[in-house]
Amino acid sequence: MAKAIFIRPFSYTSRIRNAGWSAKAADHPQHFPREFIQAAIAAGCAMEVRGDQRATSPRHFATSASMVSPVNAAPDAVARTMNG
Repeated sequence: MAKAIFIRPFSYTSRIRNAGWSAKAADHPQHFPREFIQAAIAAGCAMEVRGDQRATSPRHFATSASMVSPVNAAPDAVARTMNG
């Protein structure tokens, strides 16, 4: 998969397989097959993003109280869950 930033919407039907793709303009890199990215660049609708360029914002993972393991939980909470 290749990455590109699309500056205009672009739709494409593959010349080598029974598939087609569409992309909307966005400020962030989008992943698509190399064939689609190359066609979008040739049409002037996208700018390629190389693999060594990373996103500037970190990924955020949600956690909830139900996901806390007994190892990290308060001792009284562990006792309550074990004793019913």
